[in-house]
Amino acid sequence: MTKDRIFEIIKKSPKVPKPPDFLQEVTFLSFEKKARLHKLAFTVADAKEVLTTVAQTNFFFPHQKSSKFKTIIEKLGIKNVRNILFLDWLLKIDSAGRYDPFHYRQLKKSWMLRAVCAHHLERVLSIQPRGDLFLQALLLNLPMIMLARAVPEIYFKLQHAASSSKRVNKKEQIAVLGGTLAEFEVEYFKPWGFPEKFVLPITMRSEVEKNPNMQSEMALPAKVICFSERLAETLLKDENALPYTRIESLYNQFFQRKPEELASSLRTILENAKQLATGFRFQELSNLSVFRVVKENKDLMKRHLIPYEEILEELLHAYRQIDVLEQEMIKIQSSDTVELLRDGITGLYNHSYFQEALAKEISQSLRYEYPMSVVILDIDDFRLFNQTYGYAMGNSILMHLGELLQKHVRQADIIARFGADEFAILLPHTGRVQAHFVAEKLRKQIAGTKFPNPFRDMHHHITISAGYGTYTPQETMISKEEFIRYIFLAMKQAFREGGNRSVGVE
Repeated sequence: MTKDRIFEIIKKSPKVPKPPDFLQEVTFLSFEKKARLHKLAFTVADAKEVLTTVAQTNFFFPHQKSSKFKTIIEKLGIKNVRNILFLDWLLKIDSAGRYDPFHYRQLKKSWMLRAVCAHHLERVLSIQPRGDLFLQALLLNLPMIMLARAVPEIYFKLQHAASSSKRVNKKEQIAVLGGTLAEFEVEYFKPWGFPEKFVLPITMRSEVEKNPNMQSEMALPAKVICFSERLAETLLKDENALPYTRIESLYNQFFQRKPEELASSLRTILENAKQLATGFRFQELSNLSVFRVVKENKDLMKRHLIPYEEILEELLHAYRQIDVLEQEMIKIQSSDTVELLRDGITGLYNHSYFQEALAKEISQSLRYEYPMSVVILDIDDFRLFNQTYGYAMGNSILMHLGELLQKHVRQADIIARFGADEFAILLPHTGRVQAHFVAEKLRKQIAGTKFPNPFRDMHHHITISAGYGTYTPQETMISKEEFIRYIFLAMKQAFREGGNRSVGVE
């Protein structure tokens, strides 16, 4: 397939999210030498709320308060207006469906962290012109996201080539894309009004990582973008994340600064990210703290980012939260309201109750130092089953599956209907080996069960894909949300490998 044909499909695909017209107009204006700023407030009037709210966080200009929208726009400047609108648009993008390869919740956190890091380094390193690195760091994944949505077969060919050889060489890129990745990215951004010079640091990021001593006009911005991407991956514990020692080494190689200086920069970046996230009402990062990041990244423990007084205060706050949660759980379990926390079809606990129970169990696991595990299972191709036999039959399967699960787990275990066709099982005092045994036992039991059809004289067979993980004190330094996410990824891997299997979190 030619490059032109790929771009034609991307342009016409209904799965590719289109930015608002005013964002396109602002982008063009931001690269004009004499931008027509007097019309800017009128142009972005539809985005007044987000621009005003973000401006009030003082992230882009400190200690400047104004209630007049025109004054706010003038103070922000056209590039900051453009950057806010782009991030707002990106944060509204959600999954295109079951086979969308991107985890958008994680991706959105990465976007914001990368942009904040690039914004901070732009000031520290006195890079001119100001304001572009924020947006350049945001745009890294955009061409691949749109390629995956519009032409998934091309995207997965690239991914397959990358996974088999760790790096897609230029010949493979040309064979699949009709050009190199760098050329593809330049072409993708052209209709937005981005000049080639603006896109060059984005396309050069892999080159500067291989050659940190590269010197050219675009090398320093490319290093900032590359470093921002790698730092965000490490802070968010992505699959390809570098160890923090390697991040320190990159900081030294790229910017000729002492690795120890990164500690204070990191604290500033995290505080700024929390500040900006609050302006966008982006809850996933608005509760970000240095303490939480350090807790979830063991390498950072030794970097003395947090004074002793802050550690003690955070610890006391956590214990107070745990005590409140335990009291609430006791009230819920001892009252009739527990019925409100049950699923109407299966009679099992619902998603909300499971999340509360998991939070309590993790706190107990940490306090009394015992392992606990979670198994999440998904019925293979259940959507197709519903389409074939109807939702009434589907509900019958869910009900019988709930009964089967209750028969084959301990009384102390908690089973919940976690999603449409997903079930979660909380296993207190259970290590990885036992969790594997439970997942396999349930998988085999379900595969061998004949589920009756109440509407016809027949039976049905179903299979499941299961993911499981173990929370071990002193080893598992991640949040409840990340713990569940990794189990979900393991479950999806089981499905991709053909279903009717279980996969554990490494």
